[in-house]
Amino acid sequence: MTAPPQIPPIAPSYLNPSTSSSSSFLQSFMAPFNHNPNGQPSQLRRASTSPTNENNVRDLLFITTTNPDGFKSRTNMTKIRKKAMGSFLENEKKQAGPSSMRGGKRARLQSEDSNASRSSAASTISDPEAPDREIMPNDEAIKIYRKDKRSPRQRFSDRNSNISSSNNSNNGDSPVSTGSQANQKVAIVSLRSNSKPQPWIEIVMVQPSRKGPLIYDETAPRPFESLAEPLGTPLDPFDTMFNPPSPYISIQHLKWHCSQAFGSKAMGQHWIPTLVDSPHAFLSTISIASAHKDALDMIQGDSMQTVALRLELMHLIEQQLIQGKIDDHNIIAVTQLIASEIISGDESVVQSHEKGLTTMVELRGGLENLGLTGRVASTLSWVCLESAVLREAQPDRQYWDFRLANTIHTYPTSAIIPESPLFRPRSDFYTIKRSRRSSQRTMKLLKDMRSMLDRFALRKEQNSQDSVLRSLHKAITTDYPPARDPQAQNNVLTYSDWTYEAIRLTCIIQAEAIINRIPHSAALASAGKIATKPRLTVPTKTSGSSESLVSPRMTRHDSPVTTFSATSSYATSPAFSQHSNSFTSASFPAQSRPSIASTTSTSSTSSNLNFPWYSISRPAPPPPPTTTLLENIKLAIESSNVSECWSDMAGVLLWIGLVVGAASRSSEDRPLKKWFQALAVRCSIFLCFEFPEPVHASLVRMAEIEEALGFLEQRIGNVAPMRVAPGKRKM
Repeated sequence: MTAPPQIPPIAPSYLNPSTSSSSSFLQSFMAPFNHNPNGQPSQLRRASTSPTNENNVRDLLFITTTNPDGFKSRTNMTKIRKKAMGSFLENEKKQAGPSSMRGGKRARLQSEDSNASRSSAASTISDPEAPDREIMPNDEAIKIYRKDKRSPRQRFSDRNSNISSSNNSNNGDSPVSTGSQANQKVAIVSLRSNSKPQPWIEIVMVQPSRKGPLIYDETAPRPFESLAEPLGTPLDPFDTMFNPPSPYISIQHLKWHCSQAFGSKAMGQHWIPTLVDSPHAFLSTISIASAHKDALDMIQGDSMQTVALRLELMHLIEQQLIQGKIDDHNIIAVTQLIASEIISGDESVVQSHEKGLTTMVELRGGLENLGLTGRVASTLSWVCLESAVLREAQPDRQYWDFRLANTIHTYPTSAIIPESPLFRPRSDFYTIKRSRRSSQRTMKLLKDMRSMLDRFALRKEQNSQDSVLRSLHKAITTDYPPARDPQAQNNVLTYSDWTYEAIRLTCIIQAEAIINRIPHSAALASAGKIATKPRLTVPTKTSGSSESLVSPRMTRHDSPVTTFSATSSYATSPAFSQHSNSFTSASFPAQSRPSIASTTSTSSTSSNLNFPWYSISRPAPPPPPTTTLLENIKLAIESSNVSECWSDMAGVLLWIGLVVGAASRSSEDRPLKKWFQALAVRCSIFLCFEFPEPVHASLVRMAEIEEALGFLEQRIGNVAPMRVAPGKRKM
């Protein structure tokens, strides 16, 4: 007996697009024609619907054509679909036929081929290289055929788990009740839902510039490979961007830092194409990244890289001005140079650049004549407003008026906007309320701060005698405890706790400025005394005292005041840290904290009682309360994960940067001052391209508050006060 002729395989490109796996489709299609090793055709077995109907088999539909394109013709595709749907309907009718279905039970299909097909299908799904497949149940196919609403499809792996669980709980051919199947499904669903912890979900306010893992996250460089190929090279694979000749400048690293710190999808669409058109506009962006990197590194002054960039940038701008070019690229370059100087904190240089920029805008005919559909004017306005806010100076009125001429007064409650105490156009903080980072006490604190700002705007003249302002000030400064409970044991703070702590300390600074009617920089001293009373403490095991202050200056990121560790091995107090250079690990074991009494008793046993550890190093004086307060705010912000500028609470982080940046302008710790000003600039750049109006509104509101408090230059007699009746200001 001769074997049947071989059927040529079907090319996968001619398969139905709805087929999820071409290889599995070919295997199932060619299975009846495979031969055994003896050359005899294998007998085809099909599942029978009942023991008495073994000869009732399904017919196969054969389609032949002389052209491969004929398999995809409308006629053949219609035949295939009709045959497949008819098979589903016929199978459903036969299963509903037996009388056992009337009692709520169904006879299970038992055959060798049906079991083999299930096992082969399960093995196909379990293969990691095989694509994910789904099998549609009969009842769903009928609903689709009748044009009913389709229920959510169940994954094939879940169906196999239901089948395996029913096989384990029922023996042989015993029928399975509908109730037990439902219970098994509920159990499997609950087990799946509890198997993984819920992720940290935040509302995406600003779309990132790139989605998915980058090449740096997937590939580990080999030894010395990073030196040959600097970080950030794929951002400019053809080396077409301008590279200054200075050996101190690493354009590749600064491009990478700029994309990570400031990059967003809106920035890439509306701003970057213009920047790469001219060398000086491109270098001005890199100069912001360099100054921001210096601030994060806590450098006292400016790095050689930042200085070299600014010199090259000013040289290019000067060449353009000599040629009489006052185009958008030149204005963008000067604007971003000002943003870079804001981070560095040199106010005289910033004022000099602003005067030149104002002259350039006047020569162009005003802000309304600048290009990029108003984005150049918008960016220029908020940069100059932010510069004035951080310097506690009066801004130029044209930038103030630009915001009033470009305002949308209404936002729906479902809109995602950067809300803050400075910007709340709706009746409540709807975006912050939906944030996972927010909490009940955080919401209440922000509402109190907003109420105090609104009350202060209404009663600018006699705020110290206002009982409502006094009650709000008392609530903000005394009713909200620190994030860490001093009596708590092993209290590990979360991102939400650190967010609350940063907001609480910032509210104390602004509340002190409002109630005393003084600038934020002058209110920092009194706020430091109030904020350091409830100190951040951690319990110690060997000390006689039950509490010890943890200062951010000497705290590691794996200390108990962070979310990385709950141990107290790195917690130290100021009394012990003052002599940290004298006590070494050889003198005392780890996690031990010797007191003065124990040291004295140990030394008394020796013949020399000179206490040599006092002569080695003189104890350093404790930092002033203002520095301690700034360090505590910095610690809280760093521990709260600022990779996305707090995402749906980015407006609140911008408010913190503005308030603390203005308060720290007179601080003796210049790296701290630069750090907070860099935070304000980063949040503004992060938000301005998608939310230009909220950024402008926040800066204008902050400028109004500083104007009511009294600009610093007004207090030293340089400029006459504005909007304040004579004799009413309390100095």
